[in-house]
Parts: sequence; C-alpha cells; structure tokens
Amino acid sequence: MENKEFLTWEEVKDQAEDYLKYKEGVYRYTIEGEGRTLVEDGNVLVEGVYDIRWYEKGVYGYEIEDEGYTLIEDGEVLVEGADYVKWYGKGVYKYGWQGRGEMLIEDGKVLAEGAEGVYDVCWYEKGVYKFRIKGEGWTLVEDGKLLVEGAEYVHWIEKGVYGYKIEGGDWVKINKNK
Repeated sequence: MENKEFLTWEEVKDQAEDYLKYKEGVYRYTIEGEGRTLVEDGNVLVEGVYDIRWYEKGVYGYEIEDEGYTLIEDGEVLVEGADYVKWYGKGVYKYGWQGRGEMLIEDGKVLAEGAEGVYDVCWYEKGVYKFRIKGEGWTLVEDGKLLVEGAEYVHWIEKGVYGYKIEGGDWVKINKNK
C-alpha cells in the first residue's frame, strides 16, 4: 500500500478519538468520521476501516463495515470478506462466515472445515488442533493422527498428553509419554 500521511504517536494522543499502541512504532487510532488507521514503523498499513487487529510485523487484519474482515500476512491477502479471522502464527489462521462454518489453515492446507462457530476450532501448535462439527462432537488431531473423535469435550496438554470426555462418561486422560 502506498504510504500516506498519518498522525505520529504524539499527535494521536491529542487528536484521536481513541487509540491503541501495540508496541514501539506500531499503533492504531480513530479519527471521528474517518475510521481507523494502522501505522507500523512509519508506514500506513490500512486506513478508513471499521476495525483493526495487529498480530506482529507485517501481519494484520481489518474489517470494512458490511464487507467483512481481510487478513494480510507479509503483503499477501490470506482471507477477504470473512465474518471473522484469527491468526495463530506464520501460515496458520482460521476464518469463517456465519451459517457457512469455519476453516483452519496451516501452511496452505485445510486442516478443519465446517465447524459451526468462532470457538469450534482451536489450533495448539504445528500439526495439533481440535474442531467440533455440530452434532458430531469434538475431534482432536496430533501430527496427522486422529486421537479422539465424537467427544463431548477434549483438551490437549502437550505432545502425547490429552484428555477427553464422551457424553455420559467420565473424563479420560491419556499420557503416552510415561
């Protein structure tokens, strides 16, 4: 994006309606009637938008009212027009639309698709994630291996250590590291 004029951090504190400093040199601010602006190291990344999320250098999301969220990673548009987005780390993110479900992506590969809501997909670390499809329960995957399927609850602690509960049953804890 071509660099445009923006308020410095000192100017923001006096002139902006609201503002947030993420770290030295990275901040967002709102000017009434003009939307939000995100500045990173002296460059405007986006301006005039409804909402902004900054994750780390070169990674941010923004929402244009009535048009949805866009997620940018190192200049590449990963998602555009989604109802929500979340970035976990390099190449790992989720996004979704109300009524159409949620998708979890890791290194360009779809790991989970069709989860109902924002909290129905969770990424723990590379190759480890859980998701819930309405009516089918929770599924937990570690390094491409299906660990649990159809659980009422599932929780991953660390590689080889996890727990789950099948509806009507007790919690089961598995520790493959012993």
